Amino acid sequence: EYRSDEIGRVAAALDATARKLQTSFQQVEDSRNELEAVLNSMQEPVIAISRDGRTQWANRRMEMLTPTGIRLGQPVVQTVRDPNFLATVQEASQHRKLVTARVDHFVPGRVFAATVAPMPSGGLVAVLHDLTEAESVERTRRDFIANVSHELRTPLTSIQGYAETLLDGVNLEETRRDFLEIIRKNAQRMTRLTEDLLILARVESGDKKLQLRPLSAAELLHDASDYFYDHRSDSGMTLEVVNEALKMVSADRDAVFQVFSNLIENACKYASQGGRILIGAHDVEGFVQFYVRDYGPGIASEHLPRIFERFYRVDKARSRESGGTGLGLAIAKHIMLAHGGSITAESELNHGCTFVFSLPEARVSPV
Repeated sequence: EYRSDEIGRVAAALDATARKLQTSFQQVEDSRNELEAVLNSMQEPVIAISRDGRTQWANRRMEMLTPTGIRLGQPVVQTVRDPNFLATVQEASQHRKLVTARVDHFVPGRVFAATVAPMPSGGLVAVLHDLTEAESVERTRRDFIANVSHELRTPLTSIQGYAETLLDGVNLEETRRDFLEIIRKNAQRMTRLTEDLLILARVESGDKKLQLRPLSAAELLHDASDYFYDHRSDSGMTLEVVNEALKMVSADRDAVFQVFSNLIENACKYASQGGRILIGAHDVEGFVQFYVRDYGPGIASEHLPRIFERFYRVDKARSRESGGTGLGLAIAKHIMLAHGGSITAESELNHGCTFVFSLPEARVSPV
């Protein structure tokens, strides 16, 4: 009887354990179904990849977009045949970190941003964000701005030219001369704006192809120095050059000159009269860092994250007075991005401002 009771208790325990396991399995299954329902309801394509690079799962949106169908258990290249996507998957797998890349060969005529992240299991999950419509709208905006700016160039040149011709006349009444000077100045300002808009549109769209070649920091700093003495030496500022860079950079000389001239213009406009500007360069790993430093009033910290935006002005009244277009720093940023470099600003109120931009080190010897 004792043995019978013992067996009964064991059987009851096993039965309870089985029920708990069944409940746990059911909960796991319910959670999996809920997660699958959520992923299937997403508008973004999602694909899970195993540790060994095989397709584990994909949501319905991914299935709808995949021309050849989802090949479960097969290498992911058989499902997504895009080189950028595959390189991103490999990088995320090797370094176990989140990686993002542009994908434009997955679906013809569509552009995606793929975000690939590691999972605790050792596999990966990739989410594709459709950029096609957003890029189309942005392209339309750029084309519109470029076309309008181009069409405005001819009439603005005529207005400015006729105003200057009339100003050259003799015996001109003072009031009329003042009016003509206002016309000339505003036509000149609008001409600068249209030129900057055209430059920005070309740089953003990639239409302005960079002519990259190995250049020394000395060459680029010399160009910047020449610009200052040719155009801004009457500003009351002085320019100092410090070159500590030994490496060559891969850069477009004219484009970098544009960046330097925009930064020097800013320094002359906003730094104190009679002050100084310091430009220089030094080596860092894989890059050469250039800088333009002034010793003026500086920029408050709340403005620093936005100063590279189009038309953003720290001091609107002063910017209008100086004739600035509000596009110089945006142009500089996009030129640096096109080079594979970067640009930042460092400042403290009443202690000046330093703009730092980095250009990639040249990988070939100078010719």
